[in-house]
Amino acid sequence: MKFKIFGFFMEVNSGGGELACDPRAALPLPGGFSAAEEAGERVVSWRWSPVLGSAFGVVFAAVWNGILFVVLYFASRSKGMDAGSAAVLLLMFGMGLWFAYVSLAHLLDRTTLRVGRGRVAVEHGPLPWPGKELLLVDIERSWCERRDSGEDTFWAPAVSYAVCVKRRGVEKTEWLIWDLSTPEQALYLERQLRRE
Repeated sequence: MKFKIFGFFMEVNSGGGELACDPRAALPLPGGFSAAEEAGERVVSWRWSPVLGSAFGVVFAAVWNGILFVVLYFASRSKGMDAGSAAVLLLMFGMGLWFAYVSLAHLLDRTTLRVGRGRVAVEHGPLPWPGKELLLVDIERSWCERRDSGEDTFWAPAVSYAVCVKRRGVEKTEWLIWDLSTPEQALYLERQLRRE
């Protein structure tokens, strides 16, 4: 399937797969992204998610955890809860805490791609979240992929885009950055790796 992005035609496998574009085409900075040069590195940064969906997740988690906390509190005071029920409620409370953290991260965090000085780093913050750092000489190939999960989720649409890398001596393909909402975002970020 062919369609136009950034004013040029791009080939995409209709069921998902690798994106390809003219490597000479100029790629403008996608909306919502910021770019700068800092200490010899190209730095590109963007927010994770729309605020409305993330704020809903935070409110839902607060209500969920509040209800579970009240149930746990009164059950422990009445001494009428067996160990199995307490364990299930504690597990549900833990799930609620995890959901709250993920929702807050989606609400507050930004992803930053740093390319330069022989390395590429993907960082997330201000809330801690795992990132990735690779030496540029270890990257054999980079490309963009269209991912189609078949259904929308709370944080990600059914169709999203990823920047992938193949490292020298490693069989497995790695996603460097994923859950991007447009092909323009993925192509712009992947192009930053090629500029080094």
